[in-house]
Parts: sequence; C-alpha cells; structure tokens
Amino acid sequence: MTINLLPLGQKPLNEFTLEDFREQRVLGETYLGSDITGVKNNASMGSGHSISGILYFTGQGNGYGAVDRRLFAKQLLPTVDHSDTYKVGREPYVLYFRELQALKTVSVGVGTDLTFPFVAQDDTRLIFFQRYARAKSDADRLTEMTHPIARKRVAYAGHRSIACLNARLRTRKYCFHDSLLVDKFSVDKKSADIVDYFETWRLYSSDYSREEIVNLTANGMKKVLDELKLKNLESDVSILVGEGWKALEFLSEPGHGDMRAHHVIGPEETRADRPKQRKFIDWDRFGLYPNVLSHVTYSSMEGGLAEIPLDEICGLGGRVLAYDKAASNNDAKIRNRSLRNLDKMSHKKVIASVKSSLKNKFAVQYLALAIEDHMHLQSSSLRWPRNQLAGLISGIPGWSLEKMVNTRPQKIVEILDFVAQNKKLLNSMDDPVGARKYFARLGDKLIQAELVDVPETVLSRLK
Repeated sequence: MTINLLPLGQKPLNEFTLEDFREQRVLGETYLGSDITGVKNNASMGSGHSISGILYFTGQGNGYGAVDRRLFAKQLLPTVDHSDTYKVGREPYVLYFRELQALKTVSVGVGTDLTFPFVAQDDTRLIFFQRYARAKSDADRLTEMTHPIARKRVAYAGHRSIACLNARLRTRKYCFHDSLLVDKFSVDKKSADIVDYFETWRLYSSDYSREEIVNLTANGMKKVLDELKLKNLESDVSILVGEGWKALEFLSEPGHGDMRAHHVIGPEETRADRPKQRKFIDWDRFGLYPNVLSHVTYSSMEGGLAEIPLDEICGLGGRVLAYDKAASNNDAKIRNRSLRNLDKMSHKKVIASVKSSLKNKFAVQYLALAIEDHMHLQSSSLRWPRNQLAGLISGIPGWSLEKMVNTRPQKIVEILDFVAQNKKLLNSMDDPVGARKYFARLGDKLIQAELVDVPETVLSRLK
C-alpha cells in the first residue's frame, strides 16, 4: 500500500524538524520559544491512514534547568487500497475533523480527566496537537512486564477505566452534536466491513501480488473472488449479520471506536485499591458502538499481552458492568464514592454483584465481536507493508510478523470451540437459537473461504 500525502509532496509529520514546526506557525512560545533548541520526533506510521506519536521539545531553559515539553501529534493521510469500503471509512478530512470535534466535546462536556488538553491544529496539513503528560500507554506497560499476573492486573485496570469512560459518554450523550452520533454498527455498515475482511484476507493469502490486487478492476475483482471460493459473499454476509446482530442484541451507544491498548494512557498505580483513571487518545472513530467493543479491541494487543482467558470473559463482564453502573451517576460525589467502594471489594465480590444472565450476555457479545476483530486485524496485517507492521510489534518478546499473521486464525477457532463447549452461555440471550446460528454460519463461511480450519466436531456442536 502506498501513502499519498496532502498536499502532493508535503513533508510528513514524522520528518518534521524544529524549523518545520516554526514555519508551520501554529504552536506557541511554550514549544517554540527561545529556550527551545531541539525536538525529538517520535511520530511514526501507526496505521494505514495516519502518522502519530510524541514530540519532545527540549532546551536548557535559560538557566532554570533542562526543558522537556511534550505534545501528542497526529496527521491524517489518505490511503490507496483495492477496497472502496476501506478507503471511504478512512477519508482523511472526515476523520480529521471528526476527531477534533469529538476530542473538544469530550474535553469540555464529558470530562477533562479523560483526554489530554487540546493545543493547536493545522487544517491544511491535517495535523493537530495535544499536551501530553509523563505517562505510559497500557501497551508500553504491558510490553515491559514479564509476569502474566502483573499483566493481567494492568489489563483489568484498563478495562475499569474503559467502563468508566463508556458510562460517562453514555450519560453525557446530549453533549455530542448529531453529526458525531453516527451508528457505526448498523447492519449495512458491518456487512460491508465483514465482506471487506473476507475479501482482503483471501486475496492477500492467494498467489496474487500486492500490486495486482490494488489494480484489479471491479469485474476483475469479481472474477478473482469467485475463483477463490467467495461466491455469494455479499448476500451470505448480509443474512449472517442481519439475523445475527438481532439475536446478539447489540445496543449502540457513544464510544471511542478503536480502544487499543496503545490508545489508553495513564500514570503508574500507587495502591491496588485506588486504580488511576486512564486518559484516551485517537478519537477519529468516535460514533455509536456496542460498549462491549471497547473491551474487545483493548484485549486484542499483539502478542496476546492484554488478552483475558476465554474462561474469564464472564468474570470480565461482571467487573465491567459493575464499574459501568457505578460510573453512570452524573453526581461526581456519588459516582466517586461508588467507584471507591468497588475498588475496595475483592475481585470475586465485584463479579458476584452482577447477575449471571447479564455476565453471560456480555460474554456472548464479546466472543462474537472478538471473532470480527480478529478478522479485521488479520486483514490489516495482510494489506499493510511489512516495514509498517514491524513497528507495531517492536519490543514484544518472542513475537514476529509470522506469528502476527498465523495466530489470529487460531484464535478464531479457539473462540468457536469455546462457544460450542459452553452453549449454556447462549441461553441468556432472548434468542439463543439465533445466537448459536450466528457462530455456526460464520464458521461455515470461514471454512468455505478456506481461511480457517475448524474441526467438524466443533461446527457439529454449534448446529
């Protein structure tokens, strides 16, 4: 995939020097004054449509000690891809102004404790800046840890903060302009997304080169997909999602939209019973989503570092729902007292405070969305250049590009097997038969497309 910068020939954010920032003329004296003598630019390609990272403006401070002033910066970029669905969903001007609107609304109307303060914007180059604290992302924190129990503790603290965020966004929904409250989980939208995942995964797993795939015409694409056993894909997926989404009872609410562990930023924990609220970056996907999705995407970090074991998903649901309820009160004193009370309770007591039927429903929705997200990340891993992917796994012990591509199909099979062995979870749904059919039909379609190898014993238990 090639990246076209706006305007043509413009220097990308990750190559900006101190002189470039001065010529840009959007940052003030705090970052570009006479006491600033250099900038360490850690921005990089974080996805197929943006460059982002931390900028460290440094100097001697006019005799008052060393200066280290930090900004988070992000630049939106257009993409070139074989898929119109992929390109339309990543139109740079739309994402740029959506993110700015969401960021400013959250900061002003929902809570300054949830975002970093906005500093400046450059609408010509599609770059904006936020003040950045001396804090690590959960992804960095998890990567540095070697003990699984320590990682799990960080992950559960992250889920706690996400639950509090989701509750606050929901109760302050009135703060957001209607243009932001777009349903990103409509049947049509998700059908198009899942078709794109199927097609991209299958195309890039075939013998066709990256260049051949990007340059396929519409007729050529249809012919190739038919050859690759993806006939009737759009109609099959439309039925799958249309009937399955209803049975899975998804309810869309205001959400971040892309809650990866590297988007969750927070200070070190000082006491186990007083978790610190995290802040969140990268709001370009803001819209209406099932709140379960944030917990799925947070757990999906490469290397499985933020992964919650499948047999603990119901327990995760108990914690999430308990903290969501506590954080839903608009009275700050009552809200904070309720959260402190939960923080003092044991893990088991927090989980036990939520009805089993609600925890089971959370688990079913989580597992369905986890399969979809594995498909999403698998298609992204295949469509992005290897040098870009290498940056996403840097520092993760024992992880490689090969594992990155080979692990997610295996995870999908594990989820289908888990659901097949725990069909009682489905009984908490209003339509357990419809929910079961969703997993069975999706498994069938993945096998038909030759994307995963699901044992027949697994599918037979789902049917």
